[in-house]
Amino acid sequence: MTHAQREQARPSPLGRLVPLALLAACAGRGAPDDLFAPAPGSPLRLPGSPTAVQPGDLDGDGIPDLAVACADPVGLRVLRGDGKGGFAPGEPQPLGLPAAAGELVLADLDGDGHLDLAAATHDSYDVLLLWGDGRGGFSDATRVRAKEGAHPHTHGLFAGDVDLDGRLDLLAVESSPDNALCVLRNAGGRTFAPASGSPFPLARGAYPSALALLDEDAQPDLVSPGMESEPPVLTLLRGDGHGGFDAAGREVPVAVARPFFVAAGDLDGDLDLDLLVTHDDSTKASLLLNAGGVFTPSPASPFELGGPAWQPLIADLNGDHRPDFATAGGSEVRVFVSDAGGRFAPAPGSPYTVAKGSWRLALADLNRDGEADLVTCGVEERWISVLLHR
Repeated sequence: MTHAQREQARPSPLGRLVPLALLAACAGRGAPDDLFAPAPGSPLRLPGSPTAVQPGDLDGDGIPDLAVACADPVGLRVLRGDGKGGFAPGEPQPLGLPAAAGELVLADLDGDGHLDLAAATHDSYDVLLLWGDGRGGFSDATRVRAKEGAHPHTHGLFAGDVDLDGRLDLLAVESSPDNALCVLRNAGGRTFAPASGSPFPLARGAYPSALALLDEDAQPDLVSPGMESEPPVLTLLRGDGHGGFDAAGREVPVAVARPFFVAAGDLDGDLDLDLLVTHDDSTKASLLLNAGGVFTPSPASPFELGGPAWQPLIADLNGDHRPDFATAGGSEVRVFVSDAGGRFAPAPGSPYTVAKGSWRLALADLNRDGEADLVTCGVEERWISVLLHR
């Protein structure tokens, strides 16, 4: 990868790119030296059983808001940000999905400068598109089918320009029995259609994947965990820059069973994007270092997290310009910061208590202080938890 490509691929700090006892735990706001602390009013209890959350400036005021999918009834709420890490609940908006959305994407899909929303549910091949009006509202829903089949099992939805035409495309991951990557190319005019060759095969038990520049050709690639693969592997699909991927794929072995979620980011400071993999029913993570598109375990891998984890993310979380990472799992968010030698250790105050069932993690500067904050959705306790960088 050239230096220019590496600089373009290097994630920014915000884009390298989830009961009374809980209230009592948050009341103290953490010790003074804790790296993160609950935002004022966090956790936020919402009616409607929230199932997913994504941050973004939905009303054009420069302050991040929250888009929250809800289950009862199936719908969407927009929580307006106050610029201090607080949020005001909005009125629910129905979503035309058969069940609650477990997958949400906020991105400018039609190129009008406003964030739009893509949503998918676990048991449907349909992706619902809502077009943002720039004032915090959505309208003119469009439905597009990721693939045909009889056994939908959606575990991943994300946006990226895979055909390099300047428009964001959509990618959906279908787990067993399909085990497939579905690519929906953005043809402009709010129109999406399956890419040539889509769907592309993935390993058994495909789970939420990562789209990133993983080799030297400047074309987005995809890496996907095979949770049911034996021996355990990740599937690496090389992008062709035209919306397609190498159908043969390549398997990347991991030492721990049941690879679950994966994040791409620069773990060792060489500007190549490495991989961080969590594992189902395990407290360990695999750290795989990238050398010219070839992945090998870090000396620290497998890395003991100290608790279960689903979604990981890689970013500079303490402002020292070195890569750190965070994981969400159960009722805790764990943050690990790196030192000058590339070693990772728990951040001050980690793990941080969040609502039970916080399996996904999202990153944004929620209080506009230039630092990365964290937000999770606790699906088992119906809370949204916001952790502000201190």
